[in-house]
Amino acid sequence: MSLNKKAIQEIDKSRMGQLIKEFPLQFARGLSIGRGVSLKGKINRVIVTGMGGSALPADILDLHLGPLTVPLDICRDYGPRFDLDRRTLVLASSFSGNTEETLSSFKRARKSGAKIVAITSGGKLKAAAEKAGAPVALIPEDAETFQPRLAAGYFFSIYAGILESLGLVSFKKSELERLPVFLDEQMRALESQGRALAHQLVGKIAVFYTPEAYGRSVSRINKIKVNENAKSPAFWNTIPEMNHNEMQGFAFETYPLHFVFIQDPADSKSIQNRFKILGRQLKKKGYQITLFEMPGDTNVEKAFAGLLYGDWASYYLALLRGIDPTPVDFIEDFKRELKKA
Repeated sequence: MSLNKKAIQEIDKSRMGQLIKEFPLQFARGLSIGRGVSLKGKINRVIVTGMGGSALPADILDLHLGPLTVPLDICRDYGPRFDLDRRTLVLASSFSGNTEETLSSFKRARKSGAKIVAITSGGKLKAAAEKAGAPVALIPEDAETFQPRLAAGYFFSIYAGILESLGLVSFKKSELERLPVFLDEQMRALESQGRALAHQLVGKIAVFYTPEAYGRSVSRINKIKVNENAKSPAFWNTIPEMNHNEMQGFAFETYPLHFVFIQDPADSKSIQNRFKILGRQLKKKGYQITLFEMPGDTNVEKAFAGLLYGDWASYYLALLRGIDPTPVDFIEDFKRELKKA
């Protein structure tokens, strides 16, 4: 399929491409919102509770910004698995404000006496937080069709701003100030590389591999972007873990897979050797591989560059399939059925 400007406009009705280009603008605004949240009292544990795109940025913060001075847990369920108390800070995250798992966790946190901050664009969560007298970090909606998966910069920087103001995380201010500049500088190259990957993924199932350090923050999230944007199956794992189990599954039959190796050029020689040898073995089995080295000087820069690469790849894959990347009708239909159950 030819993707000229007219064809892209006809398919991308919600202007996702423009929102991806504007992504770096989220960081300064989000950091300001987070730093504006006022909380008092000692905190010995932080819990981010949320689903989908409302919780994914917590993995980036947990893995690549810090270190945190207290434990940080991420709850993707109807409530944390352990007891909460007055020294627990719950960051209740729901872009829509209507996610039932997050609302359930909010209620539990309120009953326990835990400190709560609602991070949302509105909905029931905003109303419940205001009624309870809990702070609300209000996420801007950059477009009428703005999706949670496009708000990673807002969530990440709001979390960072809140935790910084509480003295729970220490990072160089210049590091986050530099981040949007760096992403702007890399945007054109990342779009080009993502678009090239999309052409390789047509008719294939993407399998993302990263070093373990970037597993939850890059490999997993890129898999999800392919699911939601391109409406296509995708899978993820990490090096070296997959060398001990998953790779054996490719020993005999050849499947319609395309492997995407997202690598850190500063990684150890041991990890780099594993990628090289795995690549040679997979190619002997008839598989194609795309190599991508994350640019950047810091782990945060590398992680977000890796994510923008996945954003562009999944975006262009949707367009090549003739699919508007924004709607997630299958998920919304499921949620409607769930309400009737």
